[in-house]
Amino acid sequence: MKSQFRLLVIFVLSLMICGFVTGTVQAQSQIGVGIMPGVIRVDKPVLPGGQYKLPSLQVVNTGNVTSQYELVIVKMAKQIELQPPAEFISYSPKSFSIEPGANQVVSLSLDIPINAIPGDYLAYVEAHPVSRSTGGTTIGIAAATKLYFTIMPASIFQALINTVTSAFSRAAPFSYIVLGIPVMGLTAFFAKRYIKLEIKLKRKEK
Repeated sequence: MKSQFRLLVIFVLSLMICGFVTGTVQAQSQIGVGIMPGVIRVDKPVLPGGQYKLPSLQVVNTGNVTSQYELVIVKMAKQIELQPPAEFISYSPKSFSIEPGANQVVSLSLDIPINAIPGDYLAYVEAHPVSRSTGGTTIGIAAATKLYFTIMPASIFQALINTVTSAFSRAAPFSYIVLGIPVMGLTAFFAKRYIKLEIKLKRKEK
């Protein structure tokens, strides 16, 4: 009887110790994520073929351990607005590590293809922790920003102009230098011819 009682006491104590250790480990290893702002609205309609810079996002590590995070576009089952394909939205960096209590600023932009369907769009830009030890498995914790924008109808010609203009802007200031060289050359060429012509006319007048 006494031996059975001792075994029962030892069993109960073992459960209590295991529960205490597990609770301590969980308290020491909390993983969390936050994202700001919660909503981004593009006030002006965008056009096919254009690239538009958006307000930056801030991903915050709300846990107490350094964690790896990534950004993805999440599709919702029910929404009135159109759901944009993942390639419509670019962010840099796409994945990163954050220390506890710190944050990571992420640049966000819209890259609208030429054949984009006009209409009102809603995208959920989600940030979530990723487990390195299990080959990049997503942990069931996430935070998302709602991104609203409207694509206006445009002709193929307008879309092509927007594509060229956006590419030119992205390549600045290098693009301005490349364009400036031939412009300066043409300016110098015509200026040289005009000066020569003006000198000849003055000589004839004398």
